[in-house]
Amino acid sequence: MEVYKNTHSGVSAYEFGKDYIITRFGNQYYLYSNEVTGTKNLKRMKELAVIGKGLSSFISRNIRKNYEAMFDSEKELRAYLKKRSS
Repeated sequence: MEVYKNTHSGVSAYEFGKDYIITRFGNQYYLYSNEVTGTKNLKRMKELAVIGKGLSSFISRNIRKNYEAMFDSEKELRAYLKKRSS
């Protein structure tokens, strides 16, 4: 995962896939996908992640709980992604 540039944000890290973005808030991982979050929103989230500013606010204001899945560990996340891609 890439470290999120804004150290004052709730988001501490992120990672992209073709049709998703993963964010880490504290010790929790959130998977946002085109299917659940929407292509336009996902594109904007990826832009904000690269810029390093505004991602947490964008999620709070626009996405809320429209994520595909939430995980308490990176191990759970990786197992889900592996299953999801097969």
